[in-house]
Formats: sequence, C-alpha cells, structure tokens
Amino acid sequence: MYREKIVNKLGEQALFAPGFLNLQRASTLAEVACKAYARGESCDAASFVPIYLRKSQAEREREERLAKEQANGNC
Repeated sequence: MYREKIVNKLGEQALFAPGFLNLQRASTLAEVACKAYARGESCDAASFVPIYLRKSQAEREREERLAKEQANGNC
C-alpha cells in the first residue's frame, strides 16, 4: 500500500518481502510460539488474542459514515 512512498524516501535501500509472505499464516504463529516456549514462556490457547495493527475495513467505513452524518447534523 505504501510501497511508492517508501521507495521515494529510501531509494535503493528499501527492501520488501516477497508477496507470498504478506499473508497471515498459522505456521508463523506456531514458529513464534515455539521460540517463546524455548525461552520458558507459555500461555494457554484460550488466553491468546491477536493484536491488530489497524481497524478492519468495516470499522473504518463505519467511522467515516458516522463522521459524515455528524457533519451533516444527523444522529
């Protein structure tokens, strides 16, 4: 999404992962968990929750719609 901006800022120093690595994978979580376990860290599966880096598209669209409604004086 921001590739062009990054390249403009960093030039040839900009490095990007291959496209297939842009997808979330359960195997990545397993690898992180194995490394944590090796360090003596653990938690039960029920307490695991994801950390989202941004709001979902539906949340962003809803906020945009609500902001427009407020700007127009609608409730």
